[in-house]
Amino acid sequence: MLLKLFLLSRGRPMAMDELIELCFPATPRDKAARNFHVTMHSLRRMLEPDLGPRAESSFVRRTDANFYRFETGATWWTDTSEVERLFKRARADDKRGDTCRASFYYSRVSAYAVRRFLEDDPYNPWLQPYRRRYEGMYTEALTRLIRLHSACRELDETFEYCHQLLRLDPTNGLAATAMNDARRELSGSTDPQLRAGPGVASGDGQFLVSPWPGRAP
Repeated sequence: MLLKLFLLSRGRPMAMDELIELCFPATPRDKAARNFHVTMHSLRRMLEPDLGPRAESSFVRRTDANFYRFETGATWWTDTSEVERLFKRARADDKRGDTCRASFYYSRVSAYAVRRFLEDDPYNPWLQPYRRRYEGMYTEALTRLIRLHSACRELDETFEYCHQLLRLDPTNGLAATAMNDARRELSGSTDPQLRAGPGVASGDGQFLVSPWPGRAP
């Protein structure tokens, strides 16, 4: 758990008291402090087996004020850090008006299944802000993809990203509207398969969300 916390907060100084509270919330203070130091020692040994007894870790840095900071190596990779990198790049390209490149990087963000992020601790309260953060990135990426592809009348892509966003947020108005617009436009095509179109009609004539024909949900 300590390593996960460091990875999610990499580069940010964290007070020892904060780490103890997050890692051992229900443990008496003295015992929690002992557990923390044992865990920290084990983590350093796991990351650098040849580290000397008093040698400074290359990854876990401690200040005199009992603050800890975790610095990853150049070869480290995590899915969460990759999503952050792609999202930052997409936003920068979007801000410059390079919608083609922005769309490419937003689509890379959308390729990650954010509901599986941090899924091994589904009920751990300290992870909730991180989950919300990555879901926010995912939602914003899909929203921009829907707008960009809708503006270019790229109906296939529009429908795909609407479907992804509605799976995350079934009440999302933008995705529902864009999906219905794409469906209506496709229904006027002369292609019989496109006239059948995505979506399944319910008894009251409304279209239910479904994947594009031939695609797995």
